[in-house]
Amino acid sequence: MCKLISGIAVLTGDSVKVYTSKITDSHTGIREEHNIRDDGGIGLRQTPIEYIPGKRLDKFADWEFVFDDVRPDWWTDDMTDSSERQLLSALRDRHENFSFGGYLDLRGTQITALPDGLTVGGYLDLEGTQVTELPDGLTVGGYLDLRGTQVTELPDGLTVGGYLDLRDTQVTELPDGLTVGGKIYW
Repeated sequence: MCKLISGIAVLTGDSVKVYTSKITDSHTGIREEHNIRDDGGIGLRQTPIEYIPGKRLDKFADWEFVFDDVRPDWWTDDMTDSSERQLLSALRDRHENFSFGGYLDLRGTQITALPDGLTVGGYLDLEGTQVTELPDGLTVGGYLDLRGTQVTELPDGLTVGGYLDLRDTQVTELPDGLTVGGKIYW
């Protein structure tokens, strides 16, 4: 599963068109939504791609472009540049002002900081990241998984609609105004 946004790059002439979805980052789901064959048929050249955040969610220069499989032999550096721009544009269209309607799975990324005012409609999974603090105004509609992070305290007014997982963190007390709709795991 992609760590923020994924797409299918389809070769058209000497360039690629990147197809994404507003409802899924599953490569299979994107192919189905856009009727992209994945049967290796003659004349169809396509590859699954992803854009993974670096240390900061809001510093795009540090993000990493990756192939979900291997880099195809027909791929050029110009295609990489174009694909990065197309994925970033799709990301901005989908998530204005760092408001994510669905889930935000950042496990396994290099992320160390989240932008102020971040809202996530579904779950926010930060397990094993190097995040040390959560931004003011953080709202998570589903669960918030902080297992194995370096978080030492939670911001005042944090709202979590589902469960809050604090196992393997350095958090020792809960802040004023904390709202959790589910269970808290210590």
